[in-house]
Amino acid sequence: MTETFSRRSREPALQEAPEPPEAVRSPEGAASGRSDASLLQNLHPAQRHDAVIALQRTRGNAAVGQLLQRDKTESGGPPAPKTLGMRERLDGLRDGLEREGATNVWSLLANAPANGAAGPAQLTFGPLSSDAVLKALTYVPQKPDWLDRALRQRPGGESAVDLYIVYENDGTGIVPNFGSGSDQGRTAALYVYAKFNKQGLGLNRIGVTGIEMTTPRGTLPEGATEGPESTYETPQGPYGGVAAIDVGITVARSGSSKLDFIVAAGVDSLELGEAIQDVIHEKLSNSPVFPWPSGTKPLLEGGIQFNKSIDELTKENFAGLSYTGRLELDASVLTGTRRTEATAGARFVIRTAKVHTPAGAISVEFSPLGAFARGFVRYNDGREGVLGGVEGGVNASLMLNVGRLGVGLRGEGMVSADPAFQTGLGAGAHPTALKASPFVGEEHGLPAGAHGTGQLILKFEF
Repeated sequence: MTETFSRRSREPALQEAPEPPEAVRSPEGAASGRSDASLLQNLHPAQRHDAVIALQRTRGNAAVGQLLQRDKTESGGPPAPKTLGMRERLDGLRDGLEREGATNVWSLLANAPANGAAGPAQLTFGPLSSDAVLKALTYVPQKPDWLDRALRQRPGGESAVDLYIVYENDGTGIVPNFGSGSDQGRTAALYVYAKFNKQGLGLNRIGVTGIEMTTPRGTLPEGATEGPESTYETPQGPYGGVAAIDVGITVARSGSSKLDFIVAAGVDSLELGEAIQDVIHEKLSNSPVFPWPSGTKPLLEGGIQFNKSIDELTKENFAGLSYTGRLELDASVLTGTRRTEATAGARFVIRTAKVHTPAGAISVEFSPLGAFARGFVRYNDGREGVLGGVEGGVNASLMLNVGRLGVGLRGEGMVSADPAFQTGLGAGAHPTALKASPFVGEEHGLPAGAHGTGQLILKFEF
């Protein structure tokens, strides 16, 4: 006997169900006042099977289940046909609900009306003979912990929101510092931002700069020790302790190209910068401190940013693992209360296909080669005057994605006309991530005096 679903109802209908025997559908049977159970008892076993099927069609599964139970206790007649499986299903449902402590649900089902009308349980849960409904009633889903949810592969493909936490430092020696070993320029920063609306127009980024510290190059007085008990001697500026909120808005999009408007607002607090840097130098890096001036001023910046991606520039296989290469081009113009800058850059990115493992889908994104050039005018940062010039450099990055989590490193080395970014480091002093690029060594790497920053990146997909 095979179950299908009729077009008129969601209750299961039985294919080729026979008409009820005369004893069940005759007016005489109804007029005599005999119960359905008694009628079933008086039928021949062959007719009994057909009668049960007919009653199921006309009166509902709950009613038939009750009739079968009455017949068992009152009439002592032969058992219901095993091909129907009604008693087994009801017993299994009752036992499962009792094990889960849901006896109140069983009470609703046991009190279902026997007149064919839909009772509260049927209105709530649907037909009792539906395997899907029985499973829904007896199965209690277990809520996975946060790590299981994070590593679970998303069936929808690209994530809706990507959250990034980025720590940047130009120092080295202690984790998470992955810079080249200086202590100047943009010396430390913490950024948190979310990217979304990846294919549309409008708001696509919200970010918070927890701190972005800038200091001039410091030198120690003769005889001073390399510890927090000593204080650097520095030029008048630049000094900065920026805390801000920024947003990005896509105003135009065509194919793999897009144009964004970006704006940031916050404060440039020298007291905040000094407080955070002193904690780092005194408690973590055991370094000399800077003679920070005091003062807080508002910060406001805005500009435009253009990005174009040339996808699948290369498509290859290595050891059975496929990967694609793309070229990303970008340009930006930014102006505000402390700087005006124009930047152009490009980088080549290799991304492997996903390898599915019990821990989640694993993929790697590697950028071995990137370069940028920038023209700038910097002011209102504690210097004696306005400073204009150019700078440029190279960068590399590596991101490991496991499920919906990502961990990455990025390194950038720069040669600048700004004295704040001119270091005393020798040639070949590289940020950690830059050592995986072609720019390695004294001959092919960064020249003496270059400034290098490293970033530790955490990515969460939602």
